[in-house]
Amino acid sequence: MNNNIPKIIKNDEEHEKVLCRIEELINISPQLGTKESDELELLAFLVSKYEEEKYPKENVDPIEAIKFRMEQGGLNQRDLIPLIGSRVKVSEVLNKKRPLTLKMIRALNKHLEIPLESLINEPDIKITMEESKFEWNKLPFIEITKRNLFPEFEKTGVNIKEFAEEIGCEILKKLNQYNLDTAYYKQNIRKGSEIDYYSLLVWKYAIILKIEAKIKSKKTNFDINKLDDNFFNKIKSFNNLKYGPLEVQKYLEDYNIFLITQNHFKRTHLDGACFKLNGFPIIAMTLRYNRIDNFWFVLMHEIGHIKNDLCKDEIDEFIDDLDVNDNNAIEVKADKFALNSLINDELWQEIKENLDIDRSFYNLSNLSKKYNINEAIIAGRYRKEINNFKIFSRIVTDNKVRHLFENQ
Repeated sequence: MNNNIPKIIKNDEEHEKVLCRIEELINISPQLGTKESDELELLAFLVSKYEEEKYPKENVDPIEAIKFRMEQGGLNQRDLIPLIGSRVKVSEVLNKKRPLTLKMIRALNKHLEIPLESLINEPDIKITMEESKFEWNKLPFIEITKRNLFPEFEKTGVNIKEFAEEIGCEILKKLNQYNLDTAYYKQNIRKGSEIDYYSLLVWKYAIILKIEAKIKSKKTNFDINKLDDNFFNKIKSFNNLKYGPLEVQKYLEDYNIFLITQNHFKRTHLDGACFKLNGFPIIAMTLRYNRIDNFWFVLMHEIGHIKNDLCKDEIDEFIDDLDVNDNNAIEVKADKFALNSLINDELWQEIKENLDIDRSFYNLSNLSKKYNINEAIIAGRYRKEINNFKIFSRIVTDNKVRHLFENQ
């Protein structure tokens, strides 16, 4: 071994000297088993140990790792422009005013051979998107910003679109955390719905953010056997109360069913969804139609899925666009369940015959009081059945629901 080379590297000067010797040995391409080959193997080990001690994986500062590699290779900031994007970006990154993006991380890893673990602050970040076909630039950035879903990126002062891939990875990580495979979005979207896949992902992510703390604090499990006649009769009793939607939300939680509202995202066309998180049924409603009759129908539709479909092993979620005229047997069954849960067929025939004779607001009000059914629910169903949406329009449009959930 070269007598000028230390047996243990103690400082950067010795580290540089060893690197120079390694380069000399590499240039002569020593054959295995020779002294030079053994020396090269030993020196590579010494360098590795020195770098591990100087930059331990659990405490690596990515910017220091970049500067260290720049010093090793005699690079300046201009040399990083092709990897980071511009002179200004390079300066901001090296001065810790701009965070590294996944694109930058990959370029630095590939071209400067800086280990990924040295460039990533959080050990749970996974660089797995190379093989995916996601186009994260299609994310609904306006909605993301408006709803403050990723404040850590918004606070950087950098256009949030530059973090598209990071945001996409975070969304997938959250969905996968609860075993919600993104493929379900394609499999369960009803025919005819032109749904923006990326908006749907973000919508689901926003729901999880709202509910996961409550789920984690629950100490009892959901029991479908408790959804008996008494359960449904009690739910029905809330429909004619001023704060009925909030009352039913509390009641459902007593049964470990969580009702969440998340305002409608453009191009998702959704009224509601139901799915399971950690074994708990979640009902998510968009309230895109700000009407009490629509609220109760969508709610009972999703409860129908929970009662009859959701707890089957092969089904994990339903995403519904209730405007779509779909012949899907499961959806038809859920629609029928919703109608009968609010007003059974026999009672509805009696109410409908009565309204056919007298369509006055006075008669509608009397029927509502007699059967303890919200007049907007009666009016909404009657309008749809006779295909006349001009009748009782004031009753339907004046009974709003969205304001009840504004503080949630």
